[in-house]
Amino acid sequence: MSAHGIKTVYFWSLDDNGKVITGDKGLTQNGMYEANGTGEGFTAANITGLEVEGTQQYANDTVKRVSYGKAQPKVALTALDLNHDILMKMKGYVKDSKGGFVKGLKKPHIAMLIVSTSLADNTIHSYEGLANTEVVEEASNHSTDTNTEADADTTLNASVMNPLDPKVFVDPNDSTHQEPYKIWFSDEQGFDLAAVMKEVGGGWQAVNAPQSLNAPTPQSND
Repeated sequence: MSAHGIKTVYFWSLDDNGKVITGDKGLTQNGMYEANGTGEGFTAANITGLEVEGTQQYANDTVKRVSYGKAQPKVALTALDLNHDILMKMKGYVKDSKGGFVKGLKKPHIAMLIVSTSLADNTIHSYEGLANTEVVEEASNHSTDTNTEADADTTLNASVMNPLDPKVFVDPNDSTHQEPYKIWFSDEQGFDLAAVMKEVGGGWQAVNAPQSLNAPTPQSND
C-alpha cells in the first residue's frame, strides 16, 4: 500500500520481559505516549533494513537457490518537538535532583507504532509495529538566530531487535519463527486497534478500547 503523511506515532517503555512499564518509571503514568501535543509530532519516520536482498546460489549453470540473511531494521525519526522529559526517558537518561539528566548505564526497551494513511483511500491506515528498539540521539546541533529563526529539530535513530515476549510478532504458520517488525492495515478483516496496541505495547490496554484513529485518545486502566 502506498502511503502519505504521518498520522501519529505511539511509544511505550517495556521491561526485560516485554511488558509495559507504567507509573513514574514509564514514559507516562498510563504507560503510553502519543507524540501529538501542541507543536509536537514527527516530520519523518523512516524504517530501513526490513529485508535483505537474496544471494543467488548456482548449480548446473543455473540459479538453484536464493538465501536470505537476517533483517536488521533501523528507524530514523525527526521530531518537530518532543516533551523533554519523555525524550530523556526514551533515550535512557536519568534525572538528578538538580534539573539535570545523564545517560544511564542501560538503554530502555522502547516499543513504537507508526501510523500512516493510504494514498488511495484516506479512511485506510497502516500501522507499523516495532516492539523492541533502543533509541539514540547521536548529535545536538544548533545555529544562531538571525532575521530568520534557526530551529533545531530532534533527530533520533533506533536499532530494532526481536520482541522480548516470544509470543509477539510470530509467524501464524510457524510458532518458532519471530520477526522484529509487523504491519497491520485497518481495512483487513479482524483488524482491532486495541489488540494492535496491546501486542506492540507489551500488554498495554485502554479503558475505552479504540477502534480507529477517529476515536478519542485512548487512556489506560491503571
